[in-house]
Amino acid sequence: MGHHGKKQHDNIDRRPAVVIDTNVLIDAMVGWIDHSKASNRERNALFLLEQAFTRYRVCFTRPTMNEFAQIALDLKKRTNMRPTEAMDRVNFIKYVEARKVLIEPKPSTLVCRDPKDQMILEAAQGCNAKHIVSADADILCLQREGCRAFIHPVDFSHMMSARVHEEFERSKRRGKPYVAYGAPNKGGYIKQHGQKSAKKKQPPAAGSQPAQKTGTAKPR
Repeated sequence: MGHHGKKQHDNIDRRPAVVIDTNVLIDAMVGWIDHSKASNRERNALFLLEQAFTRYRVCFTRPTMNEFAQIALDLKKRTNMRPTEAMDRVNFIKYVEARKVLIEPKPSTLVCRDPKDQMILEAAQGCNAKHIVSADADILCLQREGCRAFIHPVDFSHMMSARVHEEFERSKRRGKPYVAYGAPNKGGYIKQHGQKSAKKKQPPAAGSQPAQKTGTAKPR
């Protein structure tokens, strides 16, 4: 019984919690569907989402998840949407669904000036979020009340990028390979240590003679 209880205790996810606003998730979806045509803002949103899923518990309540899914599917304009685009959006929702942590909302002492955004504050209260990532001015203005948990997606992306770079340098000092995906403004990157890059052969200069092989010639 004690051993079983210890096993359950070891399975507790101790990562800090983060709540990501719908506007950031929609930007990430655009970057996820067509990275080549996405803006820097959308690529950064995708990068921070990938990093958040790795380093944090990305928490949703049922209301915040429903809002994201409805906007992602664009229900008002779905009749004019290409079938492939609709399927891409559904796949992104599934991607988020598979990695989210569903929590129960709790009343927040903070009050958002836009009542529709109050659900974000309640989600953050329900999971004791370390960060609330949003580009919404109605939410970010609450920073003035001394709440440092609110952070703009650009700042959160920079924070994640700095952490990736720090881990890369630490791995480099140890001589171990390090792989990281989803660099901001890129389609993902792989950094590895301990592997020597192959030297490219330079073409011979014009008018130069080819190098002669040394060694004893075989008798005919």
